[in-house]
Amino acid sequence: MATRRSYTAAFKLSVVRELTENSPSPSVRSLAQRHGVTPSMIRKWLSNQSELEAAVALETSGRKLGSGRRPNTAIDSALLQWVKSQQQSGKSLTDRVMQEQARRIAETQGIHGFNASNGYIYSFKKRNKLSIGTGNKKQKTKPTGVTVQVSQEAETIERDCMFGMDIGLKNIKCALVCATSGNILATSSAPIQHDTKSLESEQNVTNILFAVLSAVQALPPSLRGNIRSIGICGVMHGIVWWHCDAVRQAVSEIQAGNGTTRSWSWSTYITFLDQRCTPAMLTEWRAKIQLANAAATATPFGIEPFDVCVSTSPIASGYGLATFAYMMERQPSDIAGYDACGTIQDFIAFALCGHSFPAQNCMDVTDAFSWGGFDINTRTWNPHAVQALNLPAHMLPTVKAPGAIIGQSSEVAAVLCLPIGKPVYLAMGDHPCAVMTAMAQTRGPADLNLSRTSGTYSEVKWGHELDL
Repeated sequence: MATRRSYTAAFKLSVVRELTENSPSPSVRSLAQRHGVTPSMIRKWLSNQSELEAAVALETSGRKLGSGRRPNTAIDSALLQWVKSQQQSGKSLTDRVMQEQARRIAETQGIHGFNASNGYIYSFKKRNKLSIGTGNKKQKTKPTGVTVQVSQEAETIERDCMFGMDIGLKNIKCALVCATSGNILATSSAPIQHDTKSLESEQNVTNILFAVLSAVQALPPSLRGNIRSIGICGVMHGIVWWHCDAVRQAVSEIQAGNGTTRSWSWSTYITFLDQRCTPAMLTEWRAKIQLANAAATATPFGIEPFDVCVSTSPIASGYGLATFAYMMERQPSDIAGYDACGTIQDFIAFALCGHSFPAQNCMDVTDAFSWGGFDINTRTWNPHAVQALNLPAHMLPTVKAPGAIIGQSSEVAAVLCLPIGKPVYLAMGDHPCAVMTAMAQTRGPADLNLSRTSGTYSEVKWGHELDL
């Protein structure tokens, strides 16, 4: 049996920083081989980065950690005492409130630069077995505005059906389509509750999941039992981050959750409406991407290089890669501890399958292109763009062609009232799904409203099949 080695906090932090700060970012496997450790150890250190930073800060400031004690023992103890006092007084606690208190505690203890990231708060509550909510646990009121329509065909005979869900900015819409006739058997819609304190461009993912549950529950149970496949589409461009191995358990507790005050293993969902990336920032990033592409495609003897920029989708404010770059540059503590990201529809599909590893996270080419930095010729993320934006490539989803099956519905799907063991198809963007629907319904001239984001109304002539 191999001897188990112990590593200092400084060593662990140095390995993590090699992964997060180097450009290009090395793979976890290659980094593990270089340092003689396992990939799982590095992933664990990455999720505990804030604790490692605090431990190193304590060591360098001359404070004694104590044998066998956690790096943040002093902060943990003070924060736990404060949390319990707040609970006893019946006050509601959120992650952000706890983060702010943890930072204040760190400052009073002489620990400067302590981020109190999302990962730290998640680990803190897991260590102390805390379920944060209001002191007086109130029953979550059922959302209003849920509607459902059932066709006469659905009421006459049981039929196998396909389930489809559209995740919008304001509503979740579901449909059950007959697998043989293609007729719509039932539809439902549920509004997404918007937190009054949130920006218009941000949404609470937990509220979206509650809306999903409401919309699915509204469909007739007899039809839900005949679902044979699951498809999802949603708003493009936006981004959400999550902690892969904690999603399954967290979603399974949705029905028992205490509203939005509980700690969840995902970030705020930032939509395409976001404008945090200023024109100056975008200009700077575009210049960096252009230089990186030019350097990578330069050829000798004056031969004209292939212009990668032409085949790579642009970045803009509200686009996934630009938002990711902003968060890495300006608010890294808000996404620390997460190991995957995607559109909101990618996250829902990931959760329904019960996935728990970053390698299982995937995205279709249309959503990837909408994020920016995606090379449509190679159908991969442009590595030069990713490097120029200083993004951790290992967190980006694997890109697959539309129509791929990414897994089977799991017990997580059952929590959301969907059957277990049904194929879940790769999530897609709402625009291409709308185009494909129009193509399926007509081959003649069609007036197509491209949506509110483009503000364009055009006539499309279907003269031939389009390769989507």
